[in-house]
Amino acid sequence: MQGIVMIIGIVLLVPLAVNAVGGLENAMVSGPRPLAERVDPAAEQKGMEQERHAYLYGPGPQKYKDDLDESSLPEPWLPISLGLSFFMLRSLGAVMMPTSVPRMLAFKDTKALRRALYLLGPYFLLMYGSSLITMNCAHALNLGLGPDEADLAVTELAKRVAPMLAGLLIAAPFAAVMSTVDSALLVISAAVVRDLVQKSFAPNLKVSTTKTLSYTVTAAAGVVVFFLALQIKPTFLQPLVIHYVGASASALFWPGVATLFWKRTTAAGVVTSMLGGAGIYILCVFFPPFASSFPMKEFVYGFCVSGLLLYFVSRFTPAQNEERLALYFGRD
Repeated sequence: MQGIVMIIGIVLLVPLAVNAVGGLENAMVSGPRPLAERVDPAAEQKGMEQERHAYLYGPGPQKYKDDLDESSLPEPWLPISLGLSFFMLRSLGAVMMPTSVPRMLAFKDTKALRRALYLLGPYFLLMYGSSLITMNCAHALNLGLGPDEADLAVTELAKRVAPMLAGLLIAAPFAAVMSTVDSALLVISAAVVRDLVQKSFAPNLKVSTTKTLSYTVTAAAGVVVFFLALQIKPTFLQPLVIHYVGASASALFWPGVATLFWKRTTAAGVVTSMLGGAGIYILCVFFPPFASSFPMKEFVYGFCVSGLLLYFVSRFTPAQNEERLALYFGRD
């Protein structure tokens, strides 16, 4: 249901936004506020020279410059190393996310998996294509949002282009938020109840007790995060999303892939890989290596260290029991 609400809202925004701005050509090139000549607000605030046709290069957030040697970056844009980092993060990082892996493991057969692929391809094409078009139009309409208020773009655009339908259109981004949040809550609950309590302390947990504990943990996690949000009040959610994806992928990508496809994987290798990847990620957040010469996102270092630890620790620790392996890989 959340996916249906998301796709209806974002697709409906496309013709409304394009009509409000007078066509994509006005939004991109020939209008009063063409996107092709937008400025980098952070660079503008620092009084730095602006590049024309900035859309062709992508405005690099100047907050990275605070941690780097100004002389090492001749242009106010992100260096290629950070571009490669984000490419790795978005392509590899999403593969083993804790909110998506349980869904992959829930397919009842390969037919269901193929059907899901046929549905998801057009769905994501519509979703991301529509988002790109509407956000390109949003800049031309001048919604009056500051650099740290981009999270409000869809809601403000909906109120501007279709006030009568604003409720339906605004439901789309909230459905996306709910989809991510409820998946995360379910993962937290399952990790605590199934992986920690049931497997480690109470293997014969009753069904009624499992239900009660699951509800309690889910509610507690939601309440804690809710009050943290009220206290912290993040002005821009994207950095939090990047840290969530980067840290999760640093710790979980290689353990997830190895346990599915490599019989030589051991418990010691998995634990070391998870702790090492997460630890290196956190360390690089506070002490980024090569920051002045070749800056990269923390995920790249955590990702590489996690893979190396998994391989070498698994190689030098005793292999798993053949009977247990046969349950998952079959017998030779």
